[in-house]
Amino acid sequence: MALTEQGNIEASVAYFVRFAFDRSVRVLDVGTRFGSFLYRLGQLGYSDTAGADVDAEALATGRKSYPGLAERLLHFDGTRLPFDGEEFDVVTAFDVIEHIPDVPAFLQEIKRVLRPNGFFLFQTPNIFTNVPKEVIYTRSLTRWRTFHCSLQTLGSLRQRLDEAGFREVKIEKQPICTDFNLSQVRQHLGPIGPVILRGLQRLPLALYPNFWGHARR
Repeated sequence: MALTEQGNIEASVAYFVRFAFDRSVRVLDVGTRFGSFLYRLGQLGYSDTAGADVDAEALATGRKSYPGLAERLLHFDGTRLPFDGEEFDVVTAFDVIEHIPDVPAFLQEIKRVLRPNGFFLFQTPNIFTNVPKEVIYTRSLTRWRTFHCSLQTLGSLRQRLDEAGFREVKIEKQPICTDFNLSQVRQHLGPIGPVILRGLQRLPLALYPNFWGHARR
């Protein structure tokens, strides 16, 4: 079954791998959709994993596509994660924060399920570049608000993490000229797309298309 991914799975895996976590860590992927990220982690030896998502249909597809993960792909209501406190060493949320109406409450929930000194890894688009992109992609000035209700600036993202009590917060750039992104811009912008993408990659962090980061509980 072909899975239509909305996020850049390989980029997320590459970011996770940078941290060289021990294979014994317990990992929760929030906004896991089909569970493809967890499947790839499993191929790398990370077997103590779980995923949560609000999209029951996507989870059902994921359970069929990755039967080994079926019991670990859980539905949640978007408010409270279906886990006890301090269950995970690492929580990931790639392309998630921008969809959350109440970001402060969401970050507190991430902290609740993280063990002391646990890591939170995330990626979220920059409001300054994402809004123009979505206006072009959707051909609407307002449609982006329905699915990206909490886009952040560099300053607002740092502030929210600080206010949530996370430590050792670092927000950084990652390469954007990936196969996934190149395919997306070619689809929507044609041959000029890759040229624009290469230009965006030169922007300073405050204007960069995506914020990648990590913090500790």
